[in-house]
Amino acid sequence: WPVVTVFDDCEGLPVHSVNLNNIAMGYDAARRFLKLRHRRFAVLVPDTSGDYFSDHAVCSEQAWRETGLPAEGFHRVCLPLNRSRVPALRKLLASETRPTAIYSSTATFLPELLDVLRKLRLSVPRDVSLIMSAGATRSPEMPRAVDTILINFQKVGRLAFDTLLAVYTGTAVNALT
Repeated sequence: WPVVTVFDDCEGLPVHSVNLNNIAMGYDAARRFLKLRHRRFAVLVPDTSGDYFSDHAVCSEQAWRETGLPAEGFHRVCLPLNRSRVPALRKLLASETRPTAIYSSTATFLPELLDVLRKLRLSVPRDVSLIMSAGATRSPEMPRAVDTILINFQKVGRLAFDTLLAVYTGTAVNALT
């Protein structure tokens, strides 16, 4: 059976794939914050071992370094996926040097992040600017002030189907040989 994967790092796998550009998303988020003159920035990523989410942080940090701003203004925060993130978020946001801008590489963190901000009486976007990576531009629990780097899953799915059809009909380019 033909196989087409939808993932961000399929190089070297013996399958056809449609890749997501997490590198560009992280870089774009950081550049948006820098353009707004933020000087303390955090990127939230799951504490997984893979590169899927870490690419967001790596390229956010690259955009930060390109400005020549002090390294201590950038924070990569690894958060658990399977237990509460509240203690780590509270520690990050209650510090005197708390970030004024946060990029969340996944929408999973948003409910707890917004709750911690509310409990600390921090406002979005007055006190903290937020950008998150998501497959929807707006969801009911998301304040209008949260910016989104949209992942167009409809387009990704269409590309995957077109690739699968090309593999099935024998017209796909085979870069594996």
